[in-house]
Amino acid sequence: MPTSPHDMVVTLQQRSARAREAALKRAGEVREQVVELVRGQLPAGARAWLVGSLAWGGFGERSDVDLVLDGVSGPLGTAIEIAVTRATGVEVDLLPFRGLSPSFQSRVLQEGLAIHGV
Repeated sequence: MPTSPHDMVVTLQQRSARAREAALKRAGEVREQVVELVRGQLPAGARAWLVGSLAWGGFGERSDVDLVLDGVSGPLGTAIEIAVTRATGVEVDLLPFRGLSPSFQSRVLQEGLAIHGV
């Protein structure tokens, strides 16, 4: 028996809702892993924020982790980047706070998800 157009629409809406729920769950899991790893490795006085889709929404299959670090040496930043990538399976875009434009620094301070030292 053929499926009605209404039934097809309902099925597609249900699939879409399940996909959104799965993406939100995955984003929460990745966020928790990143926060735990970063907090465990940063020294006192260092600061860290999540920005981008993981902090502001829209995290999906092709997203990366946008991590802003301040007061962190190059080797430690690289070690954190590698640890987060290995733990989450998600690529990391590591952004040094002091290398950001003043307007983006302001956005990080106002809208970033503070995860250490802030």
